[in-house]
Amino acid sequence: MKVQGILAIYQISITKLSHFVASNESTDPPYFVLLLMEERIGLKQVRLEDFSYRILGTGCKRRLVFLHGLMGFASNWMTIARALDREFEILLLDQRGHGRSFKPQFGYSPEDYASDLKQIVDELGWRKFDLVGHSMGGRNALCYTHLHPQYVNTLVIEDIGPEANPQSLPFIQKLLDDVPLPFGSRKEAKDYFDQSLNGNMVFGEYLLANLKKGADGKLTWRFYAPGILESVMKGRLQDRWEEIRGLNVPTLVIRGSQSDELSRATLEQMVEMNPRVSAVEVSGAGHWVHFEQPLAFIRELRRFWGLELATH
Repeated sequence: MKVQGILAIYQISITKLSHFVASNESTDPPYFVLLLMEERIGLKQVRLEDFSYRILGTGCKRRLVFLHGLMGFASNWMTIARALDREFEILLLDQRGHGRSFKPQFGYSPEDYASDLKQIVDELGWRKFDLVGHSMGGRNALCYTHLHPQYVNTLVIEDIGPEANPQSLPFIQKLLDDVPLPFGSRKEAKDYFDQSLNGNMVFGEYLLANLKKGADGKLTWRFYAPGILESVMKGRLQDRWEEIRGLNVPTLVIRGSQSDELSRATLEQMVEMNPRVSAVEVSGAGHWVHFEQPLAFIRELRRFWGLELATH
């Protein structure tokens, strides 16, 4: 069966999957059973009210949507959005399983995320917009544009390619396994990330921002861990080169010059495959270009959209 094949490829044990089920009650079905259920019964219809979102720049004629990356949330984009909210009406949202949005037990493929976005913009009455996505959000944005090109003016993909990457799941799974939740304080969490991530301060700050305080005062993830694993499984199981080949809207791919996620060779291949795709490398940035080099990121967006460049 399809799900069994996925589990075999990634060598995920039933024990490991069950570890990430939100409840430990024995009456809850193991996570792999929930995946099988998804294949059989599909997903419920979602509504705008299921999502945590905010809109900036209300009243602007041009509209813009930002999609955050894996384990991220809407506020990751705030610095960038604030720099553009005089020219765009901007939608920032926590995607399913992330932040304060709803957290279904299953349904975390790029197609699921794209379906969510379609429902959201339909309820908002947005018929045409520019779309920007980072990492997982970039792959979700690519999927959305592939399925609904008539809604998208332009597409910006930040630091992710269309290739399959089965090696990404063990890294994320080990990360979630190793973090000793819950933390008693933010300082305790920061000390742990500083020591365990070998000085990767950007990633450490990213993870630190993903902790929330529970009713007991202790810190745990603000995202739904099983959904994170399924996002990686379904997002990176197969390549999406045909979606790149089929793009019919102007597309910009932004790579951090120090990225270990999107190689320069893959970036060049994306450009060669489709004349509508252009690319830029931002110096001094790794995977989180918009966080590490926000001014350069904003400058590249404005240049791509033909907007006047800021002089300060």
